Parts: sequence; structure tokens; C-alpha cells
Amino acid sequence: MASPAKRVVSPQHAQFWANLPALHVVDVETTGLDAGDRIISVGFVKVLRGKTLDTWSSLVNPRGKFISRGAEEVHGLVDSDLTDAPTFDSLRDSIGRWLQPDVIFVGHNLGFDFSMLRREFEASGSPLTTLTGLDTMTLAAAAGIAAGRISLSELLERLGLANSAEHTAVGDALATAQAVIALLGLLVDQGRTSIDDLTFTTDSVLVRELSEQEVQELLPDTPEHHASHSQPMMLPEQRQEALDYCLSVGCTILQRRMQDALAGPEDARWVVAWAIKSLTEGIDASRAEDRLSREVAGRLLAGIGRAVPRARDSQYARDTYKKLMPAFAHYGACADTLVAGERCDCCQRGTSLCRLLRVRRNLAHAYIHVKYYDDSPARNAKRKKAEVSSAEDELTRAAKFLPITSPKEKGGRGGSRVGFFHELVKLGDLDAAGYGAAQVARIRRQRKGLEWSRKTLEVAWDRGCRNLMLTDELTALISIGAGAGRERTRTPEEALADLTLARAHLQAAEESNPGVWEGKTRREVLTRRSTSLDTRIAKLEARITMKVENGADDQPAPEPASKGAGVRNPRPARRLLLGQMRPVRVEQNAEEAAFAAEASQAEYG
Repeated sequence: MASPAKRVVSPQHAQFWANLPALHVVDVETTGLDAGDRIISVGFVKVLRGKTLDTWSSLVNPRGKFISRGAEEVHGLVDSDLTDAPTFDSLRDSIGRWLQPDVIFVGHNLGFDFSMLRREFEASGSPLTTLTGLDTMTLAAAAGIAAGRISLSELLERLGLANSAEHTAVGDALATAQAVIALLGLLVDQGRTSIDDLTFTTDSVLVRELSEQEVQELLPDTPEHHASHSQPMMLPEQRQEALDYCLSVGCTILQRRMQDALAGPEDARWVVAWAIKSLTEGIDASRAEDRLSREVAGRLLAGIGRAVPRARDSQYARDTYKKLMPAFAHYGACADTLVAGERCDCCQRGTSLCRLLRVRRNLAHAYIHVKYYDDSPARNAKRKKAEVSSAEDELTRAAKFLPITSPKEKGGRGGSRVGFFHELVKLGDLDAAGYGAAQVARIRRQRKGLEWSRKTLEVAWDRGCRNLMLTDELTALISIGAGAGRERTRTPEEALADLTLARAHLQAAEESNPGVWEGKTRREVLTRRSTSLDTRIAKLEARITMKVENGADDQPAPEPASKGAGVRNPRPARRLLLGQMRPVRVEQNAEEAAFAAEASQAEYG
């Protein structure tokens, strides 16, 4: 009887994995994303020599910390699921066995998982030792798949992988393990023999603790205020009384209290109507003491931003934006006011985007991404939260926001070519328009390819949208020459033109967003990309000069002679090409090969 066929592993791959210690991949689910939230599920997967060998997972009782509504919608766990689960203290030794200094600790957005684990260990009286960490987002950038942040689901899609148990700790850990194996294989194919420069020590991961001010903000300031937070909010009169009281005393967590009332679509519409009425009355008040401060208005708008998506109606998000236009005109963004002390709480702390900008992005996001959730008691046995498909396809809603003919459609389709994007641009809200365009470009990139995505971003850029999110997406596509099959056919002159254009876009965006908080990570990514572009441009200019001096005639790399020629696995390779990962292999002379290696190192080294 013939033995089953074995997978052929190249000597380079075998040597690479032989020199690599065990990888312990982790994922955690939590009660929420705030500094005071707790772990409620943890999963580990062991990877050795390119194979997954072992898994371990457990639910965790957060000891009285309730799961936020937003977190429940993501992972499907509810408080009753954790009643009989062990506490973290009782699981500490089992978890600790996976966190040893002789392995590499791996995760997707590892900083979040590790910061949660370190906080739990410190709370239990056993601080963690220093570990070696490896983030799949760093691997994705090094392999040429994505620049900057990328979700796990999007990463898996680009790799041609699937997650059979999305948003469960062990399911995400297994999916991350498969992604790590694929990414390391790509890096070996690119000539890497070590990943030491891609790892980091966990001492460099900052764990944000609640400040004394934030702790006080989370607690109602008086017994009466505390009692109002304990009142039910099922009926309209109950919601009216509770929210009116919080507004009157300047509740510092008003937006969270508004979220407590979001039991369904009708409740969400009620909360939005109440908030808009409160904003209108605060703006029109004749007495100064009755007018709403920018900080309180920001919290009301934050509550609206959380409520509108729960209404589950794309057109409702657009209508809400129109109703809020007087408030947007009255308050503006905090960066635009010169009044001392007149800032929303986010701008006062300088730790997140201005609330008066964020709500506009939230409304654009709600217009594009409409998700329907089953709120009935009958929930899926495993997930406890069954997501029902939207009545409209994402591509249809993307077209309603920013209608652009697909490059594959000859002549396009009829109908209106004006969407919500054009309305936002006409109103002067370029930030929300650019944010929405970036979301639309991501949808089109995932569904229809890179060329349509780039065309979407270029239209938004030409209309004056310069926020850093759109710039991040656009310059990443330009720098790799995305679209029209140019990944394999660009001449050095064409590549130089693209890189120069990407650098000019980065400079223009930086000049247009000097005081806007966009997150440290995104700014760092764009700074590294700018430095990388400078290096690549200098090398290309030197190469072109040398070609002119030598009278050489550089030609684009030839197409493969036949389907699959030079490709280890033609079908996955096609997925990789669409996902901006590894180009199809072609025969190269020594000069071309050296340049390709230098360009790769300049971009991702």
C-alpha cells in the first residue's frame, strides 16, 4: 500500500524553522477596550517547525466586571456565560506555562493582548518576566502585504486563509498561527534567514493604567447621581428622566449612559432624537448658564455616534448628519477654536481624535457599514450572537457613498453619479468625506481588486481630502504601483514617478493635518514610509543615471511562459498578487535581482 504524499519543504525553509524557537500564539477576548476592562477568554496555540502542535483555551470569570454592549456584539459572550468560569487567579499557573522566556510570544496586534495579560498577572501578585514578542502586523509589513494596521480577517483574506471560529480566543489564535506560518514562508522566499530584527521585548509594551482623574470620571459624583445610574431605562419616560438628570449635572460618562439605553433600533432612534433636541436647546438658550459647553456637547455627539449604527439604517445615518449640521456649524472642531479651556475631553487629554470630528466619521461609517444583529433571546449555541446579513450588499452601499465605475466595467452603469461623499465635500467636511472614501476603498480592494481601490482614493484626494487614514491607504497602493498589472511591468522611470507621487502626497497630508490627533501608530507608519520612499527614490535615480551613462535599455520583466511557470502554486499565487503580497516569480538577470532585493529592503527592512 502506497504511503500518502508528503509536503515538500525546501532546504531554506527547513533550516529557517530549525533555527527558530517554538512560537506561542495568543489571543484574548475582553469585557471591553478601556483600561479598566478584564479578560474573559484566552487561547494559545503552539507552533514548532512550521506546524501547529498544541492548543489550550479557557473562559475567564472577570469577577464582577460586566461585558460592554460593544464587546458582546464582537465576540458574542454574555455575562451569564462566565458565571461558572474559573477566575484568572485560578488559571494563572496554566497560562504562565505558555508565557516562558525561551519561546517567541506571537499575536495579531500583540500589544493589546500582552497589556491585558500583564495587567491581570500584576493584579494577581505575579508580574510577568520579560518575553520576546512578534506581531503579525509587523510580519505583514515586512512581507510586503500591508503597510500599517490591518485587521486579522483582512490579513487572512489576503493570505487565502479562513477563520472557522472568528472572534473566539482559540479560533483567532489558530487563525493567527496559520497566518504566521504563511508569512514566515513568504519571508524565507524573499531571502530572509532570521527575524531577530522584527521581534521586540515585551518591556517596550506600555500598559495604560487608569489615572486618578479617569477613575473619578467613571464614578458618579453624588449619591443621587449614583442612584440615577441604577435606574432602569426600558421605557421612554425612564430614559428621559435618567438622561435629563445626567445632562443637568454634567455627567462625565454621559455617552456611556446613552449607550445603556440602546436595546434596539427604536431605542437608538429615541436616544438620537433626545440628544439632537438637547443640543438644539443648548445652542439656542438665551442665558449663558443654560448653554452647553463644548465638553458636554462632545459627549452628546459621542452618544449619537454610538447610537446611530444601532438604528441599522444607512439613510438614517445620512439624515442624522443633516440634522446635526447646526451643531457642527456652532461648535466646529476643537482645533478651530481659540477660546481658552474650550475643548472636548478627548482634546483636553490629547489621547484620541476630537469628539466633534469623530462623530462625523461615525456617521459616514454607519452609512457604509450596516450590520444587523439578532437581539432576540434565541441566539446561536456557540456564538450567542448571530449576525444576520445586511439587506444591501456592501458594494452597493459603497457605490451610494462614492459612485465610481469599476475599471472592469466598459462604460459603466447608468444612474446618479453623486453620493453622500459629494454632499460632504460640498458642505466642506473633507475629513468625514476622506474617512468614508478610505472605507469604500477597502471594500472595493477586498472585493474587486487594487485598481478600483486606488481610483477611489485618487478621486477623494483630487477633491481635497487629506486626512492621514486616506493618505495611508493611497500612498501604500501608489508605492507598489497597484493597478493595471503594473506590479510586474513597470520600468524604473514609471516606478520613480509613482514613488515621487507617493512622497508628495505624504508631505501634503502632513502639512494639512498639523494639529489633528490621528494616533501615534499611524503617524509612525507614515514617517517610516516617507523615509523608505526617500531611500528607494535615491536608488532608482542612481540606477536610471547608470543606465543612461551605459546606454542600457531596461525592459520590464517578461511574463511567465505559461500559467504557473515560476510559481510554486499558481492558484494561491494569484491570491497573493491581488493582495499585494509576493509578485509572480519571473526569470531575472543578476542586476534585476539585486535591485529587487534592495527595493524590498528599503521598503520593509
